[in-house]
Amino acid sequence: MPLQSPELRTIVHLVQDVSKIGGIPGRVRNTIAAAQGRPIRHVCLTAKRDPAFPHAPDTLVAEDNEAEVLAFLNTCHATDTMVITPNSVIRAFSPAVQEQLTRLPLI
Repeated sequence: MPLQSPELRTIVHLVQDVSKIGGIPGRVRNTIAAAQGRPIRHVCLTAKRDPAFPHAPDTLVAEDNEAEVLAFLNTCHATDTMVITPNSVIRAFSPAVQEQLTRLPLI
């Protein structure tokens, strides 16, 4: 039986603060909203979020619940998940989260 190549299942978008207006946070929010119900899951992973900002679907906040973020990243595999990080946003996350992120393909 021939080997099947793995398929992309999850794209993780990193944001320093998803509650900021415009720019990268706004584009990521729009992408997450537009991707609802599509075969490839888009997840926003934000280092922090203003508590007054409404929680959005498929958004994980490391500042609020690092254990949840680490549990999610533990389910991600390098064969079916990729991480999109603008500039050095990855540095906004704790060393434990950074370690899990850097084992995945980064763009």
